Amino acid sequence: MIEGGSMTKEVRKIGVLFILSWIVGILFILAGAASLFDNIIGALLIILGGIIILPPFGDFIKKKYNVHLTGWLRFIVFLILISVGASLTQTSGKDVVVKPTEQVQKVEQTPIEEVKTETKVEEIQPKEEPKKQKIKSATLNIDRIQIQLANLYPTRVTVTNTGDTTISPKFDMYVYQGNKEICAGSPTFAFLFESIASKEKKTDEIILMGCIFEENDDYTMRIDLLDSDFNKLDSKTKSFTVNDAILRQQEEMEDLLKQLG
Repeated sequence: MIEGGSMTKEVRKIGVLFILSWIVGILFILAGAASLFDNIIGALLIILGGIIILPPFGDFIKKKYNVHLTGWLRFIVFLILISVGASLTQTSGKDVVVKPTEQVQKVEQTPIEEVKTETKVEEIQPKEEPKKQKIKSATLNIDRIQIQLANLYPTRVTVTNTGDTTISPKFDMYVYQGNKEICAGSPTFAFLFESIASKEKKTDEIILMGCIFEENDDYTMRIDLLDSDFNKLDSKTKSFTVNDAILRQQEEMEDLLKQLG
């Protein structure tokens, strides 16, 4: 712009949300760098999520590829990368503990029967011992429930195979506010639970996407443990509270999205 024979540059306005996007991006980049020794892939995903939320990233993509990324799209990609990265870094290095918890009942041996031959000579002949029936059973424990930005984050659970056959567990998750169901579904990213041998115990985090809390209240989570044929093996509940501070985080993030959009 030229005014009175001199050239002046256009002044760029910097608001609070612009500064917050810098702070959030840098914090996640530093967090990812600190997690490089725990899980390289998870740490790189966190760092990439932090870079995407930075304001210069959108300008770079627009200048380089002539593509405009909206604030909503960048935030969704940011959440996915951070969630997957955090899950990978938290589940790395966990030890699998083998601890028998129940003893399968032994099948009683068939009593010996007396068999008479044609010569009327009594002989004692035991029957073959029947094969033991495979028992499929397992127990579930809800270790930790996480709430961030008014969203349900990965929930840590422990599954113990108390039977004598390998299981591939599945889960159904439900969240209630009193008697009202807030969200329900099957979780994702349960990598360690693909197979659990007999008498083996494993701990992992399961994620139910899209569970958002809008009120300050007490809530209850119920998780059903199923086998590969969707038969229920166990069920546990755990209560938790969503307070005003968590809801304010969600409102601040929504304001940031509107500013970026």
